[in-house]
Amino acid sequence: MPPSPVLEGKCAVVFGAGGSIGAAVAKEFAAEGAQVFLAGRTAEPVELVAKEITANGGSAHAQVVDALDANGPEVSMSSSTPSDHESASTGTASSRRSCRSRSS
Repeated sequence: MPPSPVLEGKCAVVFGAGGSIGAAVAKEFAAEGAQVFLAGRTAEPVELVAKEITANGGSAHAQVVDALDANGPEVSMSSSTPSDHESASTGTASSRRSCRSRSS
């Protein structure tokens, strides 16, 4: 029996997901079973990564987010569900309780 994915049932938020490092991190998280929320400044590359992840059987949601724009959409963390998640920004990860995507 193959081992179960390390991140099965967890949520991952990846900022810079349209770039090469962020896309690679997002794809790896998805391959390990995480539901992936992709954030990036440009819609097309982030959406392409999301389509690739879902085409390979993963779960991905793309959102345009400029981390420097205080008035833009945000990816928020919430403790409303008991699941864990991993988050990454061009290769760094940290554990949190849960995540969900929302627009302001």
